[in-house]
Amino acid sequence: MKAMKTKRLGWDSLFFNLEVAEAEISSSINLSSLQNFDLIYTKSANDFQINNKNFTVGATEEKVVFSKNLTSQIENFKKNAPIHSVFELESYTKETLYDLAFESGKYSRFKIDTQIPKGKFEELYRLWIDNSLNKSFADFFVVWIEETKILGFVTLKLHPTYGQIGLIAVAPNQQGKGIGTQLIKVSEEYCTQNNIFELKIPTQKQNVEACSFYHKLGYKIVENTYIKHAWKNV
Repeated sequence: MKAMKTKRLGWDSLFFNLEVAEAEISSSINLSSLQNFDLIYTKSANDFQINNKNFTVGATEEKVVFSKNLTSQIENFKKNAPIHSVFELESYTKETLYDLAFESGKYSRFKIDTQIPKGKFEELYRLWIDNSLNKSFADFFVVWIEETKILGFVTLKLHPTYGQIGLIAVAPNQQGKGIGTQLIKVSEEYCTQNNIFELKIPTQKQNVEACSFYHKLGYKIVENTYIKHAWKNV
């Protein structure tokens, strides 16, 4: 067994009212030394096994990060698309943004793990929206509006050398109409306007439709991370 780097996650521990840790590993692991934690996010660039009678595996996901090098000319970007900065809107229904966020997180390990306390997935994504609206998590937050209804949105954070999408969602009954494509294109446009020429998009490999969508837009996977929730048996 190779070395394991572990740290307690204070925010997660407080949020879930559990002792939560993160363990970065590189081979099969034994969690015997971590029995003071209730939940451990085990992470590795390669798939691995958890072998410990005191822990049970909960959610498992393969997180992938897509990336694309951008040019100063963004193809197929419709400058007259009904896209608006949420920061400039006089009024909107925050519940609509929450519902769309839940749609964007339907493959999240916090959604699919049945041992996560009830309601915590929704609370987590509401906080994500709130922190995007107050610009803690996002520099860019635009919505697609038709007939005063918000049908989709995207959030984006700029880093020194790249931009990264935080959340992107389109209402289930509006998918397949090109809204998602234009939300990506306007994000690319925002990056290039700020002299950023790489855009990254994280998602789950289990989200086959999203992965296919990003591939079609010219994005390639540049990072894989296997994440497994290890729950201490009560």
